[in-house]
Amino acid sequence: HDNYKYASNITNSAKMLDYLVLVSSDLQKFYNNELRKSKCICVYIPNSIDKIPNEVASLDKKRFVSVGRLSPEKGFLDLLKIYSKILEIHPDWTLDIIGDGVERPNLENYIEKHNLKDKVTLHGFQGKDYIDKVLHESSIYLMTSHTESFGIVLIEAMSHGVPCVAFDSAEGAREIIQSGNNGYLVKNRNFDAYVLKVKSLIEKKEERKRIGKLARESVKKYTGEKVTSEWISLLEESGVYE
Repeated sequence: HDNYKYASNITNSAKMLDYLVLVSSDLQKFYNNELRKSKCICVYIPNSIDKIPNEVASLDKKRFVSVGRLSPEKGFLDLLKIYSKILEIHPDWTLDIIGDGVERPNLENYIEKHNLKDKVTLHGFQGKDYIDKVLHESSIYLMTSHTESFGIVLIEAMSHGVPCVAFDSAEGAREIIQSGNNGYLVKNRNFDAYVLKVKSLIEKKEERKRIGKLARESVKKYTGEKVTSEWISLLEESGVYE
């Protein structure tokens, strides 16, 4: 994420390793290049989801949701600005934000200044069961991260059959979402284009259902069983595990 001091530390630490496992293909390509003169082999193995829920979200409720650490790189202030634009078209949709962090005072100030107290709920840090319940009762997941190594919250939302919209600046979102298929990616952090994608999902219930169904199907490759098998294959290849 343009933190080359951090990347340099990783590269120097990995030079004598046999393997370096990365959680996205973008990171794999980057470190493959950085470590091309070393013996270290860069491998892509994604993070995994704990489980795929038995029931899918109805997608009938007029609720947006977003989950994550409230820090600048997660772009939650941008989310509130985008949500304000959406309210001009569809004023009956609410927004749930789950997470805590240094940006919370800025979000609270924005909510207060723009009279959004009745529309936006800041849930603070919550456990997985709580998050699952809110995801299941939501109809569209909104991600506005500037950067994201791997969008675990995306696959959690998708496992409930909730369609997701994200900016393509988040590498982890690009890894997971095939735009127009199992979700939507918006280029160049274009707020108006983002609003149009959300508007389409709001106004076309069948599109919500279609995207949500494909999203749920696509998370099967991130199950614990699938990801564990990839780790075992790597360990067997290395001779560590037999």
